[in-house]
Amino acid sequence: MDLKDTKVVAPKSFWGETAKWGLYMGVLLGAVCVMQIGWMMFDVPWWINAFMYAVYIVFLYAGIVSWRKQRAGGYISYGQCMQFGVMQSVFAAVVYLLVWLIMALYIKPEYSGKMRDYVLKALRQSIDEEQLELALRSATFYTSAVFLAVSAFVGTVLSGTFVSLVVSIFLKRNRPISE
Repeated sequence: MDLKDTKVVAPKSFWGETAKWGLYMGVLLGAVCVMQIGWMMFDVPWWINAFMYAVYIVFLYAGIVSWRKQRAGGYISYGQCMQFGVMQSVFAAVVYLLVWLIMALYIKPEYSGKMRDYVLKALRQSIDEEQLELALRSATFYTSAVFLAVSAFVGTVLSGTFVSLVVSIFLKRNRPISE
């Protein structure tokens, strides 16, 4: 093989690649958020959760494979896979957080109030009046748009980290000892 025939591809920036794949993933997760808040869904159906995990798996897999191909010889350690996957999840979570805040604060500000009513209705069926006062105060905090958005951010990062743990097992390619 002649060296003229080989194409040398300079690896792209780690941060640029994680941001790109995180943006892709975040946009799809944001679309789910738009659907959930737009349709006033309080009990999320199983298929939406399954779709969200499919998004995590597909985009983390695609992002890590893309990054691995750009590295020298296509080798990447388990730790590097994990680092890429977690950072990709953080970028996706930022996009998801922004979509949540825009939807819940500006487009559908009534979502938080209806969520609070939904939670209180469920609480009234399960606890007595004495405990309901305390539950009312905590429900106001836990159903606020900002708390729900921050919870979505943390949940996205944790879910992405978990999926990265598994995906990285299959995508790591250690450099052979003989090289």
